[in-house]
Amino acid sequence: MPSTGGFAMDAQALGHLISLVDERRPRRILELGSGTSTIWFGYLCRAYGGQVVTLDHLEEYLELTQAAVDRHSLNTHVECRLAPLERIECGGDTYNWYSMEALSDLSDIDMVLIDGPPAATGPQARYPSLPQIIDRLSPTVTVILDDAHRRDEANIVDAWQEGFAGFQRIEAGTSRLAVLERKA
Repeated sequence: MPSTGGFAMDAQALGHLISLVDERRPRRILELGSGTSTIWFGYLCRAYGGQVVTLDHLEEYLELTQAAVDRHSLNTHVECRLAPLERIECGGDTYNWYSMEALSDLSDIDMVLIDGPPAATGPQARYPSLPQIIDRLSPTVTVILDDAHRRDEANIVDAWQEGFAGFQRIEAGTSRLAVLERKA
């Protein structure tokens, strides 16, 4: 299995993620930022019949993820897509965010893991994730933001809760993941 820690999701967050997937059994997962979690998602999806679509903006990292998917024989459950970053306007600010063309055929997404774009691409780089894909999410979606222990990501969760009344944070402190779901 791929290593954890460093730029990859740490073991505690990965364990938290696995328990969320096992409990909720999403049929379609969107992962923004590929890597270690992609392989774990693939194994879980193979066990219960789900599918994961993972995006990365850097071809080099996407190729590494695709090679790992191939090595683990997870191609029927994991699709790797290149999604270059593009300048977008969102909430009155400008961000570098994934090309929406890479998402054009996706709908009814049951779980989203937001682990990109990286902070180096700009302040609150992950903020556009929810506004950009909200119309593609299922009514029972679980939204997971990695690195919620960092100031930018904590501020993003607060902004989402203020701006998207239909979402509530359901877990805090279990790991570095922020977990939100639509209110029933």
